Amino acid sequence: YERHFPKNGLRFFFDSEGSDAPLEAMSEIGSSSLPFHPAFQIDRSRLEHDLLEQGAKAGVEVRRGVDVEKIEVGTAGEPHRLVVSGPDGSRSYEARWLVDASGRQRVLARQLGLHVDETILDNASVFGWFRGVRDVDQMGPESFRSRVRYTPRRLSTMHFAYRGYWIWFIPLQDGVTSVGVVCDKRFFDPRIATPDAFFAWLRQHKAVASLLENAEPIGARGLDHLAYGTRRFVSPDRWGLVGEAAAFPDPFYSPGTDFIALENDFLADLIARDLGGEPKPALDERAEIYEQ
Repeated sequence: YERHFPKNGLRFFFDSEGSDAPLEAMSEIGSSSLPFHPAFQIDRSRLEHDLLEQGAKAGVEVRRGVDVEKIEVGTAGEPHRLVVSGPDGSRSYEARWLVDASGRQRVLARQLGLHVDETILDNASVFGWFRGVRDVDQMGPESFRSRVRYTPRRLSTMHFAYRGYWIWFIPLQDGVTSVGVVCDKRFFDPRIATPDAFFAWLRQHKAVASLLENAEPIGARGLDHLAYGTRRFVSPDRWGLVGEAAAFPDPFYSPGTDFIALENDFLADLIARDLGGEPKPALDERAEIYEQ
């Protein structure tokens, strides 16, 4: 509640073929009341910083600005070994459990040959951050606000849908809005993956341009292929992959943090049961269930 905005569900706007419909004239699907269950527009950077800080306060050893040089995955009950290097030199670790949360680098998945290229879902994305995006709740005529019973559209994750791609708007703290496009690879142009070029491309859409009328781009990046998978998430050999170190499909419906939470819950449960003395056959069976 202190660090993230409430989330008023998902909202979809459907433009004309010429991308020239004003916001209030677009077809719209979205809620007309606040959700019953609390939900939040997660600022991933802020969330991860806070989790790191809370972990350190709880006694977790945190080393930043370091690289993993080598991983030896233990089998048949042997510990895992890894070498980490940083400004203060190299250091070796042994671990009973190894959890890879290295993001799209996918350190362990690549080493073990677990990475799977997704070929059916061939998607790409460009995304950035803007200051000064207009408040959608202050736009349009009275009829535009009244048709959703004055519920705050600004707190929704807004999707603008087009043929082959869609554009998102997500409000973050400190006056920053996340704006991005996800598209079928056939519609992807890597030349728009700079702040100015992305800004210019977004303004080709009338409704989107109206939201960005006084906005200032503060960064952008592109990914030419979003989706990939893994052959395994969790192993009876006491290692696991979480988040984007394992797999990623598509930002649609904002599934990322849900998937991470489920993976973390499964792995934390296995680790706690292992350290609590649960027999290995029972633990292995549970690991296979979680893997499925």
